[in-house]
Amino acid sequence: MFKKLSLTLTAIFIINGCTSSNIEYQPNSLIFQVEENHVLLDTILVQKEREYFRTLIVDQKILKLKSGNFVVYEDAHTDISYEFSPATIHIIRSVFDARSVLRVYAKNNMYAFQVILLNGQILNVLAQQDESQRLRFVYGMSTNQLNRMLKHLDATARLAPYKNVITLHHQKQSLLTRWTTMKVDFLPLVKPFSTRFLW
Repeated sequence: MFKKLSLTLTAIFIINGCTSSNIEYQPNSLIFQVEENHVLLDTILVQKEREYFRTLIVDQKILKLKSGNFVVYEDAHTDISYEFSPATIHIIRSVFDARSVLRVYAKNNMYAFQVILLNGQILNVLAQQDESQRLRFVYGMSTNQLNRMLKHLDATARLAPYKNVITLHHQKQSLLTRWTTMKVDFLPLVKPFSTRFLW
């Protein structure tokens, strides 16, 4: 039994190690991954929130970077019987009430967006979604910070064009998403999980 368990754990480790992209929060750090390339940002957790909906939970963390500005990490995961309905770009547009969204980068389920808000201001967002039941994204970094991260993750990445963007300098004004029951259940951002069969 012990031998079988060890093999199972090893297999899980190997599968997880082959993840092609990832955004992960760990105590005091944010980790970004595209293929074999990683970016690690040292962070200080200054505030955390959790929003509950019938079919969805959203964890939000306000993090302070060494550069002095803040970023927000959001981890949205559906109930086991549900999944996200629209594409990642449409979810981002909805939760930020955006006028439009420019997709700057897309590779292996890692995305960089410049989100044009209703007031005309622009917000940088890095998002990752490699499964239908979980979406993780980080926002609030400057364009210079975003472009440096993209180039470390992928030397071929194009640069985000808009420089005059929202950079978060005040903790109380950092949470910019608006998740609502209307969006989650009636837009809908979330739908019943569809079983897929392979024949």
